[in-house]
Amino acid sequence: MQAQHLATLFTKLLLIAILAARCAHSAGENAKEFMDMCTLYTLLTQPIPKVEVAAGDKGESSQSPETKMSLILDRMTKMNLTLAPTAVTAHFKATDPTGGWKALPDSHELKVYFGKEADLEQLNKRYDELMATSGDRLRQELKLPLSEATQRQLRKPASHIADQAQHLQQIFNGRLRKLNSARAEARKALITALAGEQTAQALTKEQQSGDAACDPEIKDKDFAWKASAQRDENCKKAGDNGATAGQTLATDVVCLFHSQAGNNNQVCTADNHAAGTEIQAGHSALANANANWKALKAKFPAQVQGHELHLTQATLSEAIAAFKSRLGQNMLASAVSLTTVAGKSVTQPTFYGVYVTAESNTVSCTSSGFSTSTANKGVCIDYTELLKPTKKIPWIENIKKAQKQLQEAEELFGEIKALLSQAHSLQNLM
Repeated sequence: MQAQHLATLFTKLLLIAILAARCAHSAGENAKEFMDMCTLYTLLTQPIPKVEVAAGDKGESSQSPETKMSLILDRMTKMNLTLAPTAVTAHFKATDPTGGWKALPDSHELKVYFGKEADLEQLNKRYDELMATSGDRLRQELKLPLSEATQRQLRKPASHIADQAQHLQQIFNGRLRKLNSARAEARKALITALAGEQTAQALTKEQQSGDAACDPEIKDKDFAWKASAQRDENCKKAGDNGATAGQTLATDVVCLFHSQAGNNNQVCTADNHAAGTEIQAGHSALANANANWKALKAKFPAQVQGHELHLTQATLSEAIAAFKSRLGQNMLASAVSLTTVAGKSVTQPTFYGVYVTAESNTVSCTSSGFSTSTANKGVCIDYTELLKPTKKIPWIENIKKAQKQLQEAEELFGEIKALLSQAHSLQNLM
């Protein structure tokens, strides 16, 4: 019995020593959460996955689908031109006719042969290229000039193939427009998750394309933060009113790593802390919160250095899962023996970030006066309201919207590759 008592006493003393060490080093308590946020930020700002196809015949490592289709159709057009009678191709000139190609009468031999709606300017350009030094290789492949008999024999089937290719191009262009739209919508959804709708709506066409990394500056007026609110008023509980915690990743980063106790950002890392700006209860609150966001995100690259992170539907799902798995996990107990009260766990399953609980208090995410041994305090966010069955965390929902657009883009790309394969088959038939 005495041995058991000594063992229990030793365990309590050990726990007290551990807690004392925690109190002496009150920095970096949200280091794991900081890594979660770094990962999410990195994914949300990365380029949308590239849409490229296999190398062309000029040695490129890859090329865009539109470039690939353009090259196929260009070759087919030139092949078709080789079948036109000499009397027709003789009208193609190095200089445009007076009034331009469109001004030619419908009775002109070029329009009679190629059709009234034919783009004669482009056909003239293709014919010039075919007959120039740059066209030597193709002319050799086609063994030009062809005999008149061969030309007459091939014109009808070649014309039929050309019509099929034109129809294929129309379908291809429609799929390509949808693909580019899906990529743009994915980018807007990702930036909405990160910085809010106003910042996403202000993206340039180049930013929306998704071809490059995108981390737009958030204007102070657009930062999702309650007007005149200090950290605790804005962050204790996540809500769906468009300004509090839970709306954007940027807002939650400030909430999770800026402590109203000392107005510092020390809970994110053990050292090399981001500069802290006091979030004043006045008209400058939004600007102050945004300043903390900029200081905190400047520390992100060092955190993810050496980690292979690539924007995909799967990596976004993994990042969200990591966030959810950490809910309630960062609890510190001011009483060494405290694990339950009245048989119920004292952990807060809807809290994200560090919080200190005690037997006699109801814990909240109040950072003012926070220390690792002060009960009822925390540099955390209470997501209770947004985790109800009928509610959603807005920035997570926007990430899910982006995932749907990425899925659509992937499916459209599959269709586009199939169309390119069909176009290539038609080219071979030529």
